[in-house]
Formats: sequence, C-alpha cells, structure tokens
Amino acid sequence: MVEVDLSIILAGLSIAASIIYYASVLRNANKTQKQQLETRQVQYFNQFIETGTSDEYLSTFEEILFKWEWTDFEDFMNKYGPQEEPEKWSRFRKTCRLWEMIGIYYLDNLINLEYVYQVFGSQPIQLWEKIEPVVLEYRERYETPPKGMMYEFFEDLYFSMRDLREKDRMDFAHRLEKREKKRATRTKEFYP
Repeated sequence: MVEVDLSIILAGLSIAASIIYYASVLRNANKTQKQQLETRQVQYFNQFIETGTSDEYLSTFEEILFKWEWTDFEDFMNKYGPQEEPEKWSRFRKTCRLWEMIGIYYLDNLINLEYVYQVFGSQPIQLWEKIEPVVLEYRERYETPPKGMMYEFFEDLYFSMRDLREKDRMDFAHRLEKREKKRATRTKEFYP
C-alpha cells in the first residue's frame, strides 16, 4: 500500500482552494469594472444630452444652421469670426466643441453611437455639412503641419453618423412594419 502523507493532500487542497478563490475574485472584479464602465458611459451620455438639449445650444445650433449665410471663408470670418464677431465666434466654437467631445468619447468607446443618433438624429451631420468648407479652409490657413486637427473628432463622428443614418434608412421599412404589428396587437388588447 502506498502511504499518502496528509500534509501533501492538505497542501494540494489548499492550492486548489486558492486558485478557485483567486478566479472568483478576478471574475467579480471584472464584473464590477464592467458595471463601473457602463455607469460612466451613462453619465457621459447624460451630460451630452443635457448640453445638447439646452436652450443655449439649440438656439445657437438653429441660428448657425438656418440663419448664418456666407459665400466663402473671408465672408464667414467677417460675419462670424473672432476679430469681427467674438460673441458669435465663441458660440460657434462651443457648438462645435460639443460634437468634438462626443466624437472623442465615441472613438474611445465611451458612448454608443446609436444612442447619439437616436437622441440627436441628424444634427451633427447637418452642422458638419454646413461648416465643413470653413473648417477645411481654416485648417489650411492657420494650422501648421499636421493639418486637420481642428474638429478632427467631429469630422470622424460625422462620417460614422452618416453611415449609421444610411443603415437606419435601409432598416426603416422593417422597423416600421414591426411597430405597426405592435400597435395592432395593442389596439386589439384595449379595444376588442
């Protein structure tokens, strides 16, 4: 018969228990970390919603989109630039900065692009398409290499949002059909 030393068995069981305990601690730590990230993402997104739905932001956004008109870069700078109209320039920069920040957070996977699209719709797309010639000319004239830094994350966000809008448009008929089926079911429940 083979004699087994009790201390060897206890050491083996102790190591196994330690491994199981450590794996459990790691699993819980990962779960906690994931929950903290999700909580932070919601907090970031709520901050953006608060800013992007404020009266100040919306009035400036609508003013830029629907009232501001210019023929070229010089005309823009004369009407809205920092030398001639520092207040308008400041509001312009603040409006664009919101989308720059959302772009940064999106590219760092800290907010969900589909949520941005569901809440803000085409706002960043419309704004970028209106101001793009001004931004590109500004980069060319005033940035030293590497050029392209002014609102680069807003620009990245624009392309991603534009792609998402196209996907959404292709999916719209399907979503509408599902919504109509739900409505019909609910209507039958309430009005037999």
